[in-house]
Amino acid sequence: MNHSQDNTGGLGRTERTNLQADHGLGIPIRMEIEDRYDGDLRFVQGRLNELSLDGLDLALPLAAPVNEGDTIEFCAIEMPDHSTFHCSVKVSHVDADDAYGRLHINAVFVALATWQKTVLQRCLATLEYAQAARDEAYAPGMLHA
Repeated sequence: MNHSQDNTGGLGRTERTNLQADHGLGIPIRMEIEDRYDGDLRFVQGRLNELSLDGLDLALPLAAPVNEGDTIEFCAIEMPDHSTFHCSVKVSHVDADDAYGRLHINAVFVALATWQKTVLQRCLATLEYAQAARDEAYAPGMLHA
């Protein structure tokens, strides 16, 4: 699990900056991607696997027109409270998984506003709580041993 120092003057408090579920978070994600060949904007649906304050890891259909270095101006993530989080991301890595017909993509957030970072922190806390509850349900008592 990743932790980073907060800006409280180094008092030893850390905040969670990353959450990854065992089998992916499975949160729906929608992106508007410009097709390099015809210039048309296409909406592409995928699944969010990992989320952090820095970026995300997701799966998109294999045919999605995404390449390393692309900036995707419109990315919409369905949050746990069913609101939609809008942001821009820059694609840092793309891996094709032909067996499952999808792309695995790593991307970093582009210029998040302070309020967007706050929304992400709340989302991460909610997801962490839900993950801990699921883990406890699958292996009662193991988390507190």
